[in-house]
Order: sequence, then structure tokens, then C-alpha cells
Amino acid sequence: INQIIEFGCGTGWLTNSIAYHYGKNVKGVDYTVKAIEIAEKISRKIKLKNQFERSNLFTYKDNKEYDLVISIGCLHHTNDCKAAFKKICSFVKKGGYVYIGLYHLYSRNPMLSYLRSHAYWYGNESAYNIFKRMNLNMENPEHNYSWFRDQVFHPQETQHTLKEVKSWLDELSLELVSTSINNYQSLKNINMKELYNSEKKLEKVSYEKNRFK
Repeated sequence: INQIIEFGCGTGWLTNSIAYHYGKNVKGVDYTVKAIEIAEKISRKIKLKNQFERSNLFTYKDNKEYDLVISIGCLHHTNDCKAAFKKICSFVKKGGYVYIGLYHLYSRNPMLSYLRSHAYWYGNESAYNIFKRMNLNMENPEHNYSWFRDQVFHPQETQHTLKEVKSWLDELSLELVSTSINNYQSLKNINMKELYNSEKKLEKVSYEKNRFK
């Protein structure tokens, strides 16, 4: 894998990490001016040759095709996640890979409904105190509060299921290679209906983890 592009790169953490640890030249695309400025500054500081471009995902143009197209935590914040997914897939080479991370319907809702309802009845500060207990490893208060706002009060988000994403792949004649639903284990000889049923069980796991553990 040589040609890599990341959509929704933010401040460039993943784009720069891939370049730094694996010696790849990666292109990062994001809509936010400040994020791109930070990504470029870090890239220059550690002497990488990454490219960064500020662009709306839906209007982005590129003559290249890539071995690996990445988008993590971005497409579900657009006004049409499926269309955004189709857009980024238009840049992958035949035989290449698309790696995406989306909010999962069954896993996310127990946490989201819990914190939003708590904020509604007891205020944002009270909900934030619960969030901090969920994320004890985050030591920077400013970062932690920013993460709380993004996770709980983002003005635009959608949640998705594996079954839904699989239908998008089928429409584009793309193959599902792996998924976090079964911890990225081989999908050979896997019954997809069983996998779809397994992902529904993650709602209970998420409920117990976020409410009690």
C-alpha cells in the first residue's frame, strides 16, 4: 500500500502517525481551516511530506486513485452518510481498501441517551461529571470537555448498523473484508445473519458498561 488518503483528518493525528511510523506519504482532507493548519504544522515539525487540503468532502476533486481510503468518525457527521461513503469510495483503486469508522446504532445509543437525558434533567455539568468517570484515562481537562461536547452534543450525527453498511458495499460491488463487530476475525464461513444478530446484542453490552461498569 503506497497511496493513502484520509477524509476528515482533523488535526492530522492518524495521517501523520501513518506517515511517521510506516514511512508513507499520506494526503489528509478536512473542512476545518484551523485543523488543517495544525496538521500541517505538526507534519513540518517532524519532517514529513504529507499533503493536506481543506475541502468539503462532497465537492472534493482528485485525479488519483488510492490503495487505501480512510475515514474515521467523519461521515456520520455529514447530512448524508451514505452519499459521503459513496463519494470516498470513488477514490479507491481496484483491489484497494476502504477503512471507515461510523457511530454504531446499537452500541452508541445507550451512552448517548443516558448522558443527554441526564443533562436535560440535571444540567450539562452533571452529565459531564459522569462522562469524566467514564474516561478516567483522559487527564487534560480541556481535551476531556471538548471530547464530551463532541460525543454528546454534536449538532449533526447519525448512527448505523453493519447490515446497512453491507448494503452500501453491495451496491458498489465492494467486498466486506472485516468488521469490529466480531473483533476483525475472518469472515470466511461466517453466516451474515448470525453476525447481524450478534451486533444487536452489543446494545445490552453497551448499556451495562456505560450505566454500571
